[in-house]
Amino acid sequence: LSIAYNDLKTIPDDCFKGLTSLKTLILRQNNITRLYRNSFKDLIGLSYLDISYNKLKEISTNVELLTNLKILELQYNYFIKFDYVFPTLKMLSIRGNSLKELKALYNMSNLNLIDFRENDFSCKYLWSILNFCTKNNKKFVKSVPNPNVRHYYGINCFDESSSSENWTPYLDQLNKGVDNFNLTLKNKRNFHSGIQNLSDLIEKIKDARIIVDFSRSIHVKKHYEELNKMSVSEILLL
Repeated sequence: LSIAYNDLKTIPDDCFKGLTSLKTLILRQNNITRLYRNSFKDLIGLSYLDISYNKLKEISTNVELLTNLKILELQYNYFIKFDYVFPTLKMLSIRGNSLKELKALYNMSNLNLIDFRENDFSCKYLWSILNFCTKNNKKFVKSVPNPNVRHYYGINCFDESSSSENWTPYLDQLNKGVDNFNLTLKNKRNFHSGIQNLSDLIEKIKDARIIVDFSRSIHVKKHYEELNKMSVSEILLL
């Protein structure tokens, strides 16, 4: 059953009531933020569950209901911790979340393959779970390493020894850049304001020049008693 690429927000209790023979359930690419305790009730035959690309922060459902689950895909959600134990699980993808630790890994004895790339592990913690996987014959997905980022087997990690002081030069440089940008923006605004003022001044000069020309024309015609030759504009101005 696939209900992928919709706009589901939650999976209510007893949503799949009676579907005891369902093997595969795909809920990826929705907007699911919450699972209820009995969301997966009756899914005793389910072996593959995909809830990836949603907005889950936790699994509040009763995981003991999924007694035959073998593959669970939870990549690209909002998990910050994962301590849910699925005893029958063989493959887990928790890639692209915000995990700092992965306690459940140590309690799933049947797990054969795990993908925990793109999380927030410290390098020390990542090294410890990689060692655990190696010693317990659990395979983990590797990536092509980025030479500019700390990693083990292409899995990025963060060095706990780095202090905020190491960022000070970069923050100073960023602040200077912001100041320069604001100054440039201010100068640009002043420039546009100056252009507008100059434009207004030119219009005023042009208007004043027209008035002067009309006044001179009227004066000349008055002097030579040629008022009968005045134009309409001159009459209006007068």
